[in-house]
Amino acid sequence: VAGLDTASHFGGVEISNPAFPYDDIKESIANFTSRFDQYVATKRQAINDQRLVWQKTRAENKEHLKSLESKIETYSNKHEELVKNTQKETSEIEAIRDALGQLNIQRDDMGRNKALLTAQIEALEREIAHKKEAIAAKEKTLLRQQTRNEPELRFFEEKLALTIFSVRADLLEFTFTHVCEKNWLQPFRFVVDVSNKEYKVPTCEPTLSQLPDLVDWLNRTRNFYQFLKKMRQGFVALTKQEV
Repeated sequence: VAGLDTASHFGGVEISNPAFPYDDIKESIANFTSRFDQYVATKRQAINDQRLVWQKTRAENKEHLKSLESKIETYSNKHEELVKNTQKETSEIEAIRDALGQLNIQRDDMGRNKALLTAQIEALEREIAHKKEAIAAKEKTLLRQQTRNEPELRFFEEKLALTIFSVRADLLEFTFTHVCEKNWLQPFRFVVDVSNKEYKVPTCEPTLSQLPDLVDWLNRTRNFYQFLKKMRQGFVALTKQEV
């Protein structure tokens, strides 16, 4: 914030620099980092749980497929026995033929079911592979974002007199100080909802008349840093109007 790094002079009297709440800022950053790490750990645990469920389902499908193959083999053996019996029992040829016909139908049904199950398993494996790739990519993105967050937080703290607090996983509270010349420590707050693709600002204290336009601009440009600057400029302009 301009004018904070050097002492101001009025009428030959030197005014000392205002004291910054560094301890509070550090604590806020530590809380934010802790909540962010917890969020990442929760997501990783969910990914591991999903992987275990997938492995269990796949194993059950394989066992079911083995059972189907065993039944097909059993019916084939019965078919051979019936053929041998027809050679010995001429009087039962028609009955045996009927039985063979039924067995053939069952065998065909089992074959179709096996093919269908195999196709479903292959499709499921492909889907799981795609999900694993997406999860891995998301983890890499989270790690990269975490690496970028720390210097960005320090930059916001130093240049904009801004602190960031995680209200919950999808709500971030931003607080500016050194906005009002009459009271450098007066807080100017707003909350950003990041739960959806489109950002929302459900809370803003004090209220800015241009807030809807600023949020619309943020969603169009995705330039969050410039949005923060515009919000600070809006608060500064508001304090000057009140003078």
